[in-house]
Amino acid sequence: PLGRSLMLVEVYCWRAAYQAGSVFYLYDQKTGVVRDAPFEQLDTKTGRLTVGPVQSVTMADFSGGALSAMHKGRGVGGCGEKSSWRWDGAAFRLTEHGLKLHCGYSDAGFRLHGARVQLPDGTIQEPDSESIDSY
Repeated sequence: PLGRSLMLVEVYCWRAAYQAGSVFYLYDQKTGVVRDAPFEQLDTKTGRLTVGPVQSVTMADFSGGALSAMHKGRGVGGCGEKSSWRWDGAAFRLTEHGLKLHCGYSDAGFRLHGARVQLPDGTIQEPDSESIDSY
């Protein structure tokens, strides 16, 4: 549950050798309305944040109030992307975004972007410094 009557619905839509993807919808139990879950996304070319539906979320994990995803471009040591979001009452706000562009077996780490999020109760959540340092 994301609120009094709002539920997050995950629909599995694809599976590959070592990862899978889902789409997310919001279901309002009072009205019976289903709509795309809005996610804040970072355009890594322009640095702009936009909010809207996503085509799929890879290897989604919802725990501790955060929704996180990890997409591997190849296997261990390859390229990929990692993101985390928190629900703010209107959208899933991006709290972390890591991107590793080089798809070789290098020790080049993820480039991580952290963000502060204002929660529905007005409190500000800072980026998790432990997860930022783990890259």
